[in-house]
Amino acid sequence: MLVSFSVENFRSFGEEQTFSLVASKAQKGHETHCIPIANTDEQVLRVSLVYGANAAGKSNLVRAIAFARELIIAGPGPMKRLSLNRFRFTEDQSKPSSFEFRFVVGERLFTYGFEVTPDAVALEAIELLGARPNQLLLNVIHELDPERIGALLQQVVWWFSECLEVVEADASFAPMIEWLDAKRPFREFAASFLEGVATGIGELSVQKTSINAESIPKPFLEGLQSVSDVEGARMPVGSGMSIELDPEDATRVIRRNLTATHNVGGKNFTLPFQEESDGTQRLMNLLPALYHLKESCKVYVIDELDRSLHPLLSHSILKFFVETCSRANQQLIVTSHETHLLDQELLRRDEIWFADKDESQQTRLYSLSEHGVRNDLRLERGYLQGRFGGVPTIHGMDRVRDLIT
Repeated sequence: MLVSFSVENFRSFGEEQTFSLVASKAQKGHETHCIPIANTDEQVLRVSLVYGANAAGKSNLVRAIAFARELIIAGPGPMKRLSLNRFRFTEDQSKPSSFEFRFVVGERLFTYGFEVTPDAVALEAIELLGARPNQLLLNVIHELDPERIGALLQQVVWWFSECLEVVEADASFAPMIEWLDAKRPFREFAASFLEGVATGIGELSVQKTSINAESIPKPFLEGLQSVSDVEGARMPVGSGMSIELDPEDATRVIRRNLTATHNVGGKNFTLPFQEESDGTQRLMNLLPALYHLKESCKVYVIDELDRSLHPLLSHSILKFFVETCSRANQQLIVTSHETHLLDQELLRRDEIWFADKDESQQTRLYSLSEHGVRNDLRLERGYLQGRFGGVPTIHGMDRVRDLIT
């Protein structure tokens, strides 16, 4: 479970900002939304929504988590290959970027953080709480013996690799084709869900075709060859397609296409999934978060939950998750512009966060629980009226109108 994430000097984040999923002790109601943290007096929230104006930094929060996750899993490697986008609106461009996660593996609470420059990881630290409440066992990594460092970092990398999933707004869920091809229960779940929300799809299938490697655009082929040493490595190509090297013929590539079958007038028609609507394709990339509700460790971070989705569908997805996730310890963190989700019957006030820019163009993060909000307040109206911040400042439209008239 993710407890908190802090970021400093990355994209629109200048000074350190912390996004916390620790439940407020002053908040009452929706008790099933909270998960106790072993050996502490804290609870962590299952759900969190982040709102804010365009360019306020919501997506940069997701990008920061994704960047840190990638670096932790892959290791720093040659740093020149990493795109470290630091905060631009400052004269000091030498300051490192920093990232820190607090998360739970089993019943152990980890704090893992690092500082990074374009050239190196400047500092790396880890803390681990023991079996007794608030018993701090470990601290800076260089103070530990190599054997213990390896064992601890293995747990850290496992959590980031197997538990933390990030779905950015313009990205697809990378293992989708593999899941649909190899995991029949997921394929049946996906088809049933898509049929249940009236997309017209009744069945999903994956078709395999062997093609000449020369027919693949060079950037894709080079990317595929760069990971060819990984057994079964595949590369997603847009939505609903992946490619992999043919293990039996170096001049061939295996292309996997996702297809969707529609029953119209009693007849089946099969279409490439790429021809489905943007909303259907987006919905497909969200389904793993719902399918994994039965698993205990998954943390899904999704940018723009409502992208290309009808407001009622966005609300239904969030409601489905909230009502079902009490069976496991899965978490869902999303950014959104959909104000229809601001509903105190659905969410706790400490589950709602805002991103806003200050005068120095730095992103600030804060929770709705920091505002004195009544239990009966209509949050959607209050937000659109600007009571909580995180809304665009729109002015000068008369001048713009004058320029075109």
